[in-house]
Order: sequence, then C-alpha cells, then structure tokens
Amino acid sequence: MIPSIGTSGLVFIAALIAATALVVAIDRRLPRQLITAFARMALQLAILAAILGWLLARNDPFTTVLALAAIALLGGLETAYRVGGLRKRQVILRSVAILMAAGALVALPSVLLTVSPDPWYEARLVVPIFGMAVGSSITGSAVAVTTLHRMLRDGRAEVEAQLALGRRFTEATRDIARQAVIAGMLPVVTATAATGMVTIPGMMSGQIIAGADPAEAIRYQILIMALIAAVTAISIRANIALELRRWTDERERFRMR
Repeated sequence: MIPSIGTSGLVFIAALIAATALVVAIDRRLPRQLITAFARMALQLAILAAILGWLLARNDPFTTVLALAAIALLGGLETAYRVGGLRKRQVILRSVAILMAAGALVALPSVLLTVSPDPWYEARLVVPIFGMAVGSSITGSAVAVTTLHRMLRDGRAEVEAQLALGRRFTEATRDIARQAVIAGMLPVVTATAATGMVTIPGMMSGQIIAGADPAEAIRYQILIMALIAAVTAISIRANIALELRRWTDERERFRMR
C-alpha cells in the first residue's frame, strides 16, 4: 500500500507553494500566476480522479475506447491552440485526426503487444499509457509547427528564389522542414538521454513507490519513452507535411500566412 498523504501533508504542500511564490516575488504577477496554476492543477486533477474512478469501476470496451478518443481529441485541440489555430477549423481537424491516427496505429497496438492486458480494454493499463504517449507529443508538434512558421517567414525570399528557378515547393522548403522536425524532436531526444541518470521519470517513480520491482518499472519506462518518440515523430512529420500545403497554392506559389 502507498502511504497516504494526510491533512498535515496537505498543509505542508500549501506552505511549500506559498514559500515558492515568495521566492519568485520579483514580479507581482509571477506569484499570482504560480498560485493560480497550482489551483488550476489541483482542480483538474480532482476532476481527473473522479473520471478515472468511474472509468476503472466500469472497465468495459466502450468506456475505454471513449476515453482514448477523448484524450486524442483534447490533445489535438491543445496542439491547435499552441500553434494559434483554434480559429481555423482545418488546423483543429488536422491536429485531432493526426493524434487519433497515431494513437490508434502506434500507441494502442504497442500497448496490446507488449503489456498484453487481460482483457485488452483494461483501463488501468491502456488509458494511462495511451495518455502519456499521445499527450507528450503535443509539445513536439507545437514546437515543430511554430519553428516552421518562423523559418518560412524569415526565409521567404530564399524560397521564392528557388521557386523562380523551377523547383517545386516541397523541394524549396526541404531544409526548412528538416530544421522544424529537428526542433520538434529535440525535447524528446533530450528527455530520453537524461532518463535514468539525471532524472527518474514519474511513471517509474510511481511504480517503485507502489512496490513494483524496479526492473519491471524500467521496462515500462522504456516502453513509454519509445511510444512517446514514435507518436511524436509521426505527429511532427504529418503536421509539417500538411502545414506546408497551407503555404502554397495549386500553382506552387508561396502563399504568405
């Protein structure tokens, strides 16, 4: 059993947050933003705990698949928000579709093949792993698309010069797309390289605290990192390819956005 955090523990946590806010009180807004962020997190986690409790109690195929679809939907909306596309229906649909496809084609089959939950819709295993894999790809996709936008605007003259020489738009923007993919994957590569020596990941720590064998916890963590890398890579490549199409027309002309 995991030791429970009682009332005294909650009081200590609140005091720790308040002390942190005082430490960063260089700007009047920062402490307020920090406390607001923690309050929002607590509310969101309380709602999540209630939803997960209901989900684990039901544990049937329909609710599990519904939960996975909801995760992909919210992840797609968050991705669209980070790239400034919430007002663009095309960006929202694209972001949601990419995450749903990556989750359905990579994350879910990988969990079923490696963890082999019994039954296959075991919410306790499928939902958290799927959520970590899909959710962690949001940052990479947002960084990649944002980098693409910036480099296209900064390098417009060079791209148009190559188009004038008769190159296709995909050829003229190949280096820009490559740099955007690298920028998007960098957080995943950095986090993966630091795991185990510099940082102990949350899932691995949670399993060890819960009494799991450290060797088994390591296997789960390797699975999670591999899924995060795979889903992030697929999401980035798909987002970059589709985003480039929004910057050109049927005549291969540069269309400034």
